[in-house]
Amino acid sequence: MRAYALIPLLLLAQPLLAQSGKPKPKPKPPTPSSQGGSIVLGTKQLPGEFGKFGQTYTIGKEAPLNFTLVSAEYRADRFLAEVTDGVVGWNPMKTEKLLILKYTVQNPNNKDTRLWYNSFNIQAITGDDRVFKLAHSPWVGDAKRYVDMQLKPGQKVSVTCCLRVPSDGETPKLMVQRTYDDSAAVVRYDLRGKVAKLADKWSEDGFTPRDSVNLNLGEAWPFPGYDVTLVSAEKSTTILTGSDNYLRPEKDQDQWVLKFRLKGVASNKSRCWYGCWGVQFKTEDDLIDVYTHSKLIRSSSEAYYDGEVPQGEEITVRLICNVPKGTNPSQIRITYKNWDEKYRTANYKIGG
Repeated sequence: MRAYALIPLLLLAQPLLAQSGKPKPKPKPPTPSSQGGSIVLGTKQLPGEFGKFGQTYTIGKEAPLNFTLVSAEYRADRFLAEVTDGVVGWNPMKTEKLLILKYTVQNPNNKDTRLWYNSFNIQAITGDDRVFKLAHSPWVGDAKRYVDMQLKPGQKVSVTCCLRVPSDGETPKLMVQRTYDDSAAVVRYDLRGKVAKLADKWSEDGFTPRDSVNLNLGEAWPFPGYDVTLVSAEKSTTILTGSDNYLRPEKDQDQWVLKFRLKGVASNKSRCWYGCWGVQFKTEDDLIDVYTHSKLIRSSSEAYYDGEVPQGEEITVRLICNVPKGTNPSQIRITYKNWDEKYRTANYKIGG
């Protein structure tokens, strides 16, 4: 009887023993950080297709990141960006214009992923296959600051970068790839007809910048580290000689005084001195180079000015120009000079 009584107990114990042998369920993946958002994967570019603006692509295999190209525009004026020594200004030379890209980057992984200046290999490619890379470290957000950061799972940030491209016509192609991940897919964009054109002030066709831009007195012109505004241009009735008599004109010369207002825009306090100014007087019959015998002096004295223009501060200086007697300019042309580099010119209209 006792043997028969044990049989039901053994039958009941078998399911319990079977359950105890099952593997434990896998732990759920961690939820995104509160600093992040929902984790999503972008699409993959199909062979033969071009990437689309506004479409998210997951780029990379080892440490993928989501990349979404939001907008692109051409610029011919100064662009501000932060580098290792602070905010600096980038002025394209005559042979260049700037291609400004705005895009977002999101972390699709379940762990923190680094975002830094070399996260993506971004290249603009011309019709004849010339390649142009980033001119500076991309900056995150609206503060024009470069950030080397760890993106939380699901975290998304807005990024801006700048490339120097040829001045003539459109730059038709853009290529984006995850850096140091050669096995990762490359996203290619056809930029034709998709890049915001240059303003009429800067270009006739929207793609090729003018070599010079017409301005009125009181309008600002961008030098790399500060804005330059020609306030007035007058033939001097009182001869200025400078602290060492260097500025005194010859007998066959008139002396003109150009008054400028400078406003610092870069945190690296760009230097302002007479050597970075190219000045020409345009008359009805001639174009006179005058910068070779010009000097900057302070607004309230004849002491020479050679100094920095701090960010956010305004400084007034005078540029003394001795020109052939009887010179009556209709335009005064101002160009930023940096050794042999050629930059665009501001044509200030003088008089009626």
